[in-house]
Amino acid sequence: MNEQFFSFKTLHLGARPARVTVLVNSDDADWQDTLLRIIEWLSNCWGGRYDLIVPSDGHAIDEDFWWLMERYDPDYIYSYSKTMLDLKISKPEDYESWIEKQIEQFMRTNPDAEEKSIRNYLEAQSSRIAVQGVNITEKLTNEIHKRINPFKEIIHSINAASIPSYPLTALGIAFASLDNPQEILSPTFETSKDFQLYLHSIAGKLNEQLRYSENDLVGESKKTISSVSYVSWKETHIHEFIQTVLREGDDFTTMPFPKTMVGMSFWSRSIGFREHPVIIFGNTLKDFCVYYNLSRMKPNVYWLSSDILNAYINETSKKG
Repeated sequence: MNEQFFSFKTLHLGARPARVTVLVNSDDADWQDTLLRIIEWLSNCWGGRYDLIVPSDGHAIDEDFWWLMERYDPDYIYSYSKTMLDLKISKPEDYESWIEKQIEQFMRTNPDAEEKSIRNYLEAQSSRIAVQGVNITEKLTNEIHKRINPFKEIIHSINAASIPSYPLTALGIAFASLDNPQEILSPTFETSKDFQLYLHSIAGKLNEQLRYSENDLVGESKKTISSVSYVSWKETHIHEFIQTVLREGDDFTTMPFPKTMVGMSFWSRSIGFREHPVIIFGNTLKDFCVYYNLSRMKPNVYWLSSDILNAYINETSKKG
């Protein structure tokens, strides 16, 4: 009779978030603003804190990002499309000029039309008027499916007005399963664009869609967000924000990105050099996205653009 030996092991189980990669146009001149819109969408997506952003011209993806995606193994692929709503948010004066021009052109051929009605119509259509996106070719689509093999064949499209929907879960629905309404602290930063983008890549960024979607998705009978607080950090006090992040204090845990992980466990594949700090130097969309994606897969990854470096040098020189 063979003896059987039994051993006891403890298993720790947790729900992992859906892994998402968002493609962004690699030729976008206003890429800092566009990435803020994507971060806002990810901040409204359950598990969105650890999703990737990958630049592409629609024909190809840089091998550096294929390397990252193949190790990240995304479940779903999305692409971001810019609309006039992006212009309204990032360049309100240019948007207003566009509105005035459209009204003027319309009233030339329709002199009896009411200006207010035309304006209201254009405002309502702003998120549907395409400006720039990622026109993904069939060849690239096939390569994505061959090399990444995501769950869905379709590549979903999102814009600045999008709310996460199936197969993903909006944060309002995730909050609905909790016993108590959630408090959210939304930070704003009075700094350069690069510095804002870097800090929001850590904290996340709240936009109006999170609160608008709460009633639409959950219903008014169950309030899932008890309060939203806005805190502004000036460039001279960014060190206070960094200390809050490093301590993972109460303020940080109530910020948008940490909130996306409610009920979730951190999950990451090994990509090597896990313990070693990595600093990405550079001022381009690619530089930021390499930093952003690596920081979703390992700790101690930092981005240092010229603006961020100069801000650090200026602050250090003031302290003598």
